[in-house]
Amino acid sequence: MNNMNRRLSILVTTLAVSVVSLVAQDAVVTSQHLTSGPFRALLSTPVLSGDVTLTLPGQGGVLLSSSSALLRGGQSLIGTGVVGTTNNNDVSIITDATTRITVEGSTGSTQGFVGIRTSSPATQLHINGGLSLHPKAWDVGVAGTTVTIGNSSFVVLTNSPGSPTTITLTDGLEEGQVVVLLYSSAANSVQIQNSGNIHSGGNVTLGQSDTAMYIWYFGRWRNVVTSNNIP
Repeated sequence: MNNMNRRLSILVTTLAVSVVSLVAQDAVVTSQHLTSGPFRALLSTPVLSGDVTLTLPGQGGVLLSSSSALLRGGQSLIGTGVVGTTNNNDVSIITDATTRITVEGSTGSTQGFVGIRTSSPATQLHINGGLSLHPKAWDVGVAGTTVTIGNSSFVVLTNSPGSPTTITLTDGLEEGQVVVLLYSSAANSVQIQNSGNIHSGGNVTLGQSDTAMYIWYFGRWRNVVTSNNIP
């Protein structure tokens, strides 16, 4: 191990990068070198000004690219940060020795699928657990208010004056964007106008705790379902 450390230190010092430590995971360590990997090099430099190759005894070179290498503690990149493989192996993110996120790498119809708490995603995004939508609050107390949907999928409509009101919606950001509108005020109602970029077969009126779901498709918000939820 000492010989290996000296050899690595001399090589890296020549490249103007200092080594904090070299860790061998599941490796067999002899007095001369490491016979198996994988290996992880922790570098103290916050910025790579050029590509660096670390030569590990008996293992060939490990390239750290100045344009894409992500180092422990973070660093400034010259180009886009990249994490992944150049073959068809899966990529996983683990914590506490347990896989939390998997990107399917195997060639086939599921290649590129992402699984959260599952290592075998069956759809483009496969979540083994719940999905929470953070609510966005919007006051619609003034008649004719335009509600900005933006990058939201759950909007809670409040009505501070408490009088009946009408609203319109801004355009969706992408085909297939879904938004749920919930009217939370106890008094009166809100009416979603069936005009312009909203298509629902008629105006939709929401009372307290009522909800309406829309999907953005072909330039319009299209009403999927409206529910009367008596509080």
